[in-house]
Amino acid sequence: MAEKSTYTIDFTPKNPMPITGSIQVTWPDQISVTNEFVCKVRTNRLFTDQQNCTVDKASRIITITGVFVETKNGWANQVSLELAGMRNPVNNKAGSGFVIRTYEDKNQIYSMDKLDALQMKPTLECPAPFIRIKNRIKDKEYQTLCHIVRELETYMLTARKLPTDFSAVIKSKFIDTMNKQEPDPLDRIPTGLGSQMRDMNLEARLIRLEMNQAKAITDLNNAVATSQITMKKALFEMDTKKTKAINKMQNLLDTIVKNIPD
Repeated sequence: MAEKSTYTIDFTPKNPMPITGSIQVTWPDQISVTNEFVCKVRTNRLFTDQQNCTVDKASRIITITGVFVETKNGWANQVSLELAGMRNPVNNKAGSGFVIRTYEDKNQIYSMDKLDALQMKPTLECPAPFIRIKNRIKDKEYQTLCHIVRELETYMLTARKLPTDFSAVIKSKFIDTMNKQEPDPLDRIPTGLGSQMRDMNLEARLIRLEMNQAKAITDLNNAVATSQITMKKALFEMDTKKTKAINKMQNLLDTIVKNIPD
């Protein structure tokens, strides 16, 4: 959710692409292109030169040129696009998908094909660190927990309008917050819940859980030890009273024997 990802698009042109052909890719409005965007295109070979890809963030269009210059008689085989540095949607609402257009020329004047029947249906996954918890609880409880985390993250990124990036300063503030005995409310943490925040949050809670378990075991051992001491003391007192009672009885018998006439 709102994380940087790589999108791979494979398609086969209906009409063969000439050596002057170009491609336009319009990305959905629920995703965005980051400053770390990298474009790779494979036709007859892999093209990695970023000059082949031009990004217009305002119109949400990636224009690809110069990837058919080495082909002959038109390229009618599969075209593979690898778009790295794209930011995922902040929620799982369905929306329009990528739109792909092909042109005969590099200036996108003479249109050829258009593919726009796609629909984006994001699927939210439980953060990877929760795998540690999955082995400890029932599947139903695990899915419920994941649902809560995803809903919370969606709320923080949409309703709270918090940034999707995660700076070192914010990370430091968050670590300080998590180290407190009573963490501040989530709405006071000045950032969104990115993947790194989830990792640290989960690790901190797991550490606290393990510490609480260790403390509980220590308290139990102390209680057992105290009970053992109390029992030993009670047994000692019982033995002492028993000994005194036997001695009194013995003294009483001795007195009776002495008073019996010969």
